[in-house]
Amino acid sequence: MTESPSTIDECAAHVMETIPLVMRTIGTLMQQRHAAELSFSQFRAMMIVHEHAGASLSLLADLLGLTLSATSKLIDGLVERGFVSRDVPSEDRRRVTLTLTSAGDTLLKSLREEEAHLLGERLINLTDEECRLIAESMSLLSLLFSGHGPSPQPHCRNGETS
Repeated sequence: MTESPSTIDECAAHVMETIPLVMRTIGTLMQQRHAAELSFSQFRAMMIVHEHAGASLSLLADLLGLTLSATSKLIDGLVERGFVSRDVPSEDRRRVTLTLTSAGDTLLKSLREEEAHLLGERLINLTDEECRLIAESMSLLSLLFSGHGPSPQPHCRNGETS
């Protein structure tokens, strides 16, 4: 294991270095196992639609970091395959809402379980304590970035903890 960061800047840099590594690993695993079924971009899009049922195409594009045109094309493929439904309310035809179909929900659940298992194989040599630390860290990051955690207040400046 690497040494723990002691300042906020070191902590932020560590998060920024680590998350892309994890995401690349997940993407590689998906590509190796499910390239014919779903691309990693499609998987990410379905995850976002699942988390934000009724999301607009604009929100999805923002969260994926894609243009509206690229996002629309991505969704076209998922709609054609029956994984996502695109609803256009008659009162505002510009407001497209996206939801997973039951087939999309089933596929996403299956892929998430399999990907979690494959990631688990990468973690197999960790001690119980290391697993606990990772789980606690992920829970903390989830709370902080979902907006449900404590308001940002520095706790680890210049190597000091409060």
